Amino acid sequence: FWMKQGSFVRLVKNESRSYSFVPDLRVRDFREATAKNPFDFLNEISPIFRRMEPNQTILAAHNLYNLSEYSKPFMLIAPTNLVKIGQINQYCAYHIVTDSYGPIDLFVEYSLDPGDFLDK
Repeated sequence: FWMKQGSFVRLVKNESRSYSFVPDLRVRDFREATAKNPFDFLNEISPIFRRMEPNQTILAAHNLYNLSEYSKPFMLIAPTNLVKIGQINQYCAYHIVTDSYGPIDLFVEYSLDPGDFLDK
């Protein structure tokens, strides 16, 4: 998919900046925000987000393949060094959360271990 400003957030080390400012969020701030999230449909995937580490990025997109009334948004967790802003990005990924968790599908880029994000 095409990556542009506003379609992602990057997690950075807490010590790398004095405060979070989109798109660069300190890990501590991101984890605190996802723990207090007000959206019911995110309650199931918030624990996955809280397991994210610095140098990982969340990409938000919409499934345009076979576009229909059933198409829905999805998120992808990927290593930050693989995200190219202003370019077309292609990824292989594990599908780790299905629509039984709500209106968003969640994927993890293939080089990351899905077990690091899921309850073991």
